[in-house]
Amino acid sequence: MLRILPVTETVWPDILRIQAESYPASILEDGEVMRSKWRVSPQTCAVCVDAEGAVLGYVLSHPWAGDAPPSLHQALAGQEDCRSWHLHDLAIGVAARGRGVAGHLVAHLLGQARQAGIEGISLVAIQGAETFWSHHGFTAKTENTAAFDGYGTAAVWMTCALTETGL
Repeated sequence: MLRILPVTETVWPDILRIQAESYPASILEDGEVMRSKWRVSPQTCAVCVDAEGAVLGYVLSHPWAGDAPPSLHQALAGQEDCRSWHLHDLAIGVAARGRGVAGHLVAHLLGQARQAGIEGISLVAIQGAETFWSHHGFTAKTENTAAFDGYGTAAVWMTCALTETGL
């Protein structure tokens, strides 16, 4: 049984472990930078746990109204008042991959966004994840691609317009 829970201070060691399992060292973010996304918008961040309470994966998102994605490795100082979110990171622990954890977290976040009246969500797909995200209604954007060079050479900025797609 998978459950979605809010991010709390006690799950940060698990979030940082899962981040380290999921990404190359060149794009790992400092724990305080990651926590800044949670601090500005705790209601848009969550973990997925199993029946025993073990953290299997996480999603960190926050309000964002920019014409380009936020810079990687940059702490957020405050919450923007806007009708769109940026999905900063979704990662699944190695032992939990293939168990539907990612889909569970995405469904949770999209449900929250719909309930809050959010117009759209953006993200930067890395490591070939654009196919996964396209299955969830996200499409690639072609403008401002230089704005997210720090995410890696194959990064793809994607958006999902919730009000247009009816997702």
